[in-house]
Formats: sequence, structure tokens, C-alpha cells
Amino acid sequence: MAGDALTFYFDFTCPYSYLGWELLERKRREQPFQVKLVGIGANPPGNPGLLGREFWSDARWSELHAIGHKLGIVINKPPSPSSSQVALRGLSLYEGFGLTDYVSGVFKVFFRDSVDISTSKALVEHLQLNGIDTLPLLNALKDPETLKKVEEDSLLWGHARIRTVPTLEFGAERLAGLFDQRAIDNFLITLDV
Repeated sequence: MAGDALTFYFDFTCPYSYLGWELLERKRREQPFQVKLVGIGANPPGNPGLLGREFWSDARWSELHAIGHKLGIVINKPPSPSSSQVALRGLSLYEGFGLTDYVSGVFKVFFRDSVDISTSKALVEHLQLNGIDTLPLLNALKDPETLKKVEEDSLLWGHARIRTVPTLEFGAERLAGLFDQRAIDNFLITLDV
């Protein structure tokens, strides 16, 4: 993969994105490689109810909780629908380990701590409680260009023909939806990573 990076399309309010992120990070700790993160929102802008998470049954959330438990992460049913727009704005100003910590931190704040990440105050407060540097996020929230980027990235649902989150992409190859460690390993083998 010399010089190229995988692209990970995701949303902070998607439990499958959280699972995919954690599995991807485990693989990256074993075998470092570049990943470009693109937060595209939970649903296409033209169809905000597409994935219907607000209608998911308690049984589905219990299964997600059990899958997370096996991986050593907590996935609780969020208390109410939440927008990830505030959290997505921070992506462009974090780098390196700070970016990795930020992404993991936002997922934990939402799914483990059941915090509504729609508001900057709650998100910043809970990230700080989890030891995450929030200065890049605060700077991003002051910069109108970060909002513009989040809005442009949401259009990738149509322009990049993303059908679900998470999606892992390299060139014309894609791995989409719920995937496990074996699926990630096989996907990376086909890319000669």
C-alpha cells in the first residue's frame, strides 16, 4: 500500500462504526498503516431516517452491548437521538495520536457514558473528564470552515456512493456494514497490507 491510505467512512452515533473503529485500531497496533477518517454523518442528508436507529429494538441494542463486551468496550443504547456534527468538526484539527484519542474518546462519551454529543458544552466537558485534549475541538468550533467541511463530507453519501456506515475503502475495494476482525484481516490481505 506504499504511501496510500485506507479511508474509513463513519459516524460517531453509529454503533457499528464504533465497533469497526475499535477493530481497525487493534489491527493498526499490530501492524501500523495509514487510515484517512471521513465522518459523513449517520444518514444521507436527503434521507435522514434511512438507517432508522431510533426504531431499533432493545434486543438489537442488547446484542450490540454483548458484541462490545467481547471486545472490551461498552455500547449502551443512547438516551435519545443525537447529532454528530459538533464532534465531526473536530476531526480536521486533530493529528496523529491526538486524532486517535479524540475519535476513541467521542465514541466512548456517546456509547459508554450516554452523553448527548449534539452540544459542544457536554462534549467538551466529558472529553476533558476522559483526559482528551479539547483545544483542537474548541478551535474547530470557532472556525466556520470546519462546519462547511462537515456539510460537504455528508454529501459523500451520494458522491462517493456510500450505502452504509461504516465503510472501509481502498481504491475500488470496499468493506461495508458490520464487520469483524477476520473481515478486516481478509480485506487488508487482499490489499497486500
